[in-house]
Amino acid sequence: ALPRFRTAEMMLGDSRRAAGWEAAMAPVSRTIAGFAGANSTAGSRMAMFSTPRFEVVQARTFEPRRATSPVVIAASHDSGKEVESPVAKFLIGGGVTVFFEAFAGGHFLEFLKIAKQTSTDSYATIARRITAEKGLMGTLDGFMPWGLLQCLVKGAVFSFGQAQAMALLHDNTVLGSQATMVLTGGIGGFVQGVVMSPLLLLKTRVMTDSSFRKSASAWQSTKASTAIGMRVIQAEGVGGLFKGMGVFASKRFLDWTTRFAFVELVQDLVKGRDTKKKLSNSTKLMCSLAGGCLSALATIPVDVTVSIIQDATKAGQKVSFVSIYKEQLSKGIPAMLQMSTRGLMARVAHVAMTTMLMKTVTSNVYDLIYRR
Repeated sequence: ALPRFRTAEMMLGDSRRAAGWEAAMAPVSRTIAGFAGANSTAGSRMAMFSTPRFEVVQARTFEPRRATSPVVIAASHDSGKEVESPVAKFLIGGGVTVFFEAFAGGHFLEFLKIAKQTSTDSYATIARRITAEKGLMGTLDGFMPWGLLQCLVKGAVFSFGQAQAMALLHDNTVLGSQATMVLTGGIGGFVQGVVMSPLLLLKTRVMTDSSFRKSASAWQSTKASTAIGMRVIQAEGVGGLFKGMGVFASKRFLDWTTRFAFVELVQDLVKGRDTKKKLSNSTKLMCSLAGGCLSALATIPVDVTVSIIQDATKAGQKVSFVSIYKEQLSKGIPAMLQMSTRGLMARVAHVAMTTMLMKTVTSNVYDLIYRR
């Protein structure tokens, strides 16, 4: 008997041997057929000696085992599509993120969030302080050059890392396709965190330095922001640029793992029992917003910690995740809870929009360009 699983080469050899055997036995078959025509009884008795037929067992293909966890449920809604090009996603992700941060309020939302996380002031007080001297231009403090570079890195590097991870893990037989999608999101986030950590530190220093709130032209603010980099290197060494990178990269992995997982969970809840239901683009956008909100709620304590570590008032100080929460816990649990949820509203809004852009909009733009 043939083995249960056979390679394409083995199957081809079986087919050729079967064809050769039939050709060799053809004269015998004709003789038997002629004899059967002359004597039907004998022919029926001799039928058992007719030419043997060989059938090649069809090769089986392995399907990735689907996950059954309530968080990582079934196949991804995009699992039937071809793997996206990492380079194309790099360019698309960068362009989409720059537009959001510069022109759709993304930078200002993050400005509010960081300022709130590093102080006890209200959002109204922070907004007045930001715009008091420079007007609306004050909302872009830290955007040039660090915010712009961070935009390019944040969207482009994440999209590249996630698409590259998906290309590597697409055919794995261990994880279900939805679990693979969630893991690749986390990997993309980790790569993003490592690359953009120095840029976030410099932008945070500008946002939390009161000297930047004074009246100045856009060019003067940009020059002063650029000088922050050299100031950090001179005062703290090159290693000062990477302060908090371990916490930040781990946070980014956690951020994007939970974002992708919650989006997939919300989409499965929308589909209900019909797991093969195709969702419209507008429904996918709403699911991405909802998933981003849930992720922001789950990861806000770590996000607050990163802002405190990179705060301008903490320059030159050795600050760790453990030391921050140890200090807050000494003041009581209510104080710790209050500190760990600072900036929640601004973070929820920013994360929801970012998740929608990176999870859904970039893929929609990719589909539009490549007409998938």
